[in-house]
Amino acid sequence: MTLIAILISLAISRMIEAVHGWRRLDWLANYADWARSRMAGESVWNGPLGVFVIVAPVVFVTGWLHATLSDWLGLFGFAFAVVVLVASIGPRDVDKQVEHLLDAWGRNDADAVNDQLAGLAGDSHAPGLPREPAVIHNILAGTHTQLLGIIFWFVVLGPIGAVAYRLSVMVAQAARHYSDDWRSFTNAAEVLHGVLDWIPSRLTALGYGITGSFVDALHSWRNVAEAGNGDWVANNRTVVIASGTGALQLEASLAGITDDEPPREFWFDQISAAQALSRRTIVLWLAMIAILTLAGWTR
Repeated sequence: MTLIAILISLAISRMIEAVHGWRRLDWLANYADWARSRMAGESVWNGPLGVFVIVAPVVFVTGWLHATLSDWLGLFGFAFAVVVLVASIGPRDVDKQVEHLLDAWGRNDADAVNDQLAGLAGDSHAPGLPREPAVIHNILAGTHTQLLGIIFWFVVLGPIGAVAYRLSVMVAQAARHYSDDWRSFTNAAEVLHGVLDWIPSRLTALGYGITGSFVDALHSWRNVAEAGNGDWVANNRTVVIASGTGALQLEASLAGITDDEPPREFWFDQISAAQALSRRTIVLWLAMIAILTLAGWTR
């Protein structure tokens, strides 16, 4: 049933555009801001306890609703699990954004290309540098954070796992914009996400290696591991990106270019390759979940 729920959720996310709007979960962001405003001025909440107070109620209610609906009628519990997973995935559909970018590139629509590049590059784009490398990094990291990490915890813990992971991402991202007065809260939020992300990020990195150049992916992963700085969240993301770019053999391809700057066609070929790598890795994950289901290790 877990595999079926995942496949249905992916189909809904792919085919129904309307879900992209409501799965931003603005109400959760508003709830987190409201809870933080109530905790302002009380140092006891400025840390792990504050993060727990924000995350735990939502996870508990999700688990209680799923258990209640499953006890009432199994089909209701299954439908609820699908709804929760659809809402937890995202909020952006990275694959569809890349499709729009490549389509604009194929039509030679410069304005649309720049708009799509800006949307995909996001805050990770350094001013004065090409957006394309940041886009490749965000395709690789976004596939993990917005899909594979959520699927991992859904397989392990069901709806509460998907919600807990998505909440950890949201709270950690929001906390980075808080003032220095909330530094302990920010650190606690990032540790929570780092803990939940450690295993799935390594599995995603391994998936990129299996579906790309394994030797290059492993080499890049090892280099990152040796140069680790102890930052949970940054290291998890770096491992995923390093493995993905290694699997794409991006560094070797760049070394083979004699021009000062790689031509734009090169970058768009690499963006297309990154999308294909992400898709293959998703298929690999689904195949592994199917094997685990057949073996009786998942429901």
